[in-house]
Amino acid sequence: MDRSNSNVVIVNPGETINGSTNYTYNNGQNGSINQIIVGLEGQYNAQACIYNGSTQGSGSSTFTLTAPNVAGTYYVRFRYAQAYGCQQGALGWWRIDKVPTAEANIGIIIVREPTAL
Repeated sequence: MDRSNSNVVIVNPGETINGSTNYTYNNGQNGSINQIIVGLEGQYNAQACIYNGSTQGSGSSTFTLTAPNVAGTYYVRFRYAQAYGCQQGALGWWRIDKVPTAEANIGIIIVREPTAL
């Protein structure tokens, strides 16, 4: 998730983080429009949508996340959504029926304490 291809990054509060990942998706429910969304543990919505398509797919995707403004350790997680598209409600699926658990961890963001000037 960072310039050194690590899935652990140390950043300043509010910093933008560019990431990339490979995925394979197989939902099996014919006729569904499916998404894979990415976000941070404890947040209300996902921050990125890395797949939008049918019941099966594979590939790679880049995404951007924004680090929280509070220092701490945050787990980057993924889950599926079934909305009309990435921009039509998929990010709001982050907490539908259950929040992503530790099995969905794909990275860690460590937010530094702000430095005094």
